[in-house]
Amino acid sequence: MSTNTSRPATPTPLQSLVENPARLRVVLTAAFLLIWYFLIYSPLSGKIQERTGKLVAERERLELAKQVDQLRRETSRVTSRMPEESDGNEWMGFLMNQVRRLPLKLVSLDPRTPTDVGPYKVIGFRLTVEGRYADAEKLLRTIETSPRILRVEIVRLSPKLEESGGKRKSTSSSIELQMNILGLIPGSDREKTTKKASAAKS
Repeated sequence: MSTNTSRPATPTPLQSLVENPARLRVVLTAAFLLIWYFLIYSPLSGKIQERTGKLVAERERLELAKQVDQLRRETSRVTSRMPEESDGNEWMGFLMNQVRRLPLKLVSLDPRTPTDVGPYKVIGFRLTVEGRYADAEKLLRTIETSPRILRVEIVRLSPKLEESGGKRKSTSSSIELQMNILGLIPGSDREKTTKKASAAKS
């Protein structure tokens, strides 16, 4: 007489999870974390990095634009104090006109070789005049307070000497003023740019 013995069915993985709540919670938590990371966090993190990069680039461009604007304002303050056709001859005419406005005698006006300073040039003159002290002082103040970019250095301020009985004596009413004047003029490249701009306007 044979007897049939039935073996218990092997539980499926799903049944095992259902029968083990702690293990089920671990699996569900892991599944939720994976879904959250790949569907939510990863795309959102990429967008945040992209927007952060764009924001940094915009800030850098804004800072650069501010620096360029500042440089333009500083350049404008310089160029506004220089005549458009400023050069050695124009400067010499300017200084001679200042002397002619006063009862002074122009003894000499000697130009110096220009020196390059960035996009500009520094041109120098040695000016010597004779006349009353008050007029010489007025000339000095007029040149110093000119809107032009310049610097004045007094080389010599002395009484005028005259011959008297074979001797040179000073006269109380006249003095000699000698000074160096340094002025700023456009450089060669800037002169070309200015001429092109003037031609375009005409």
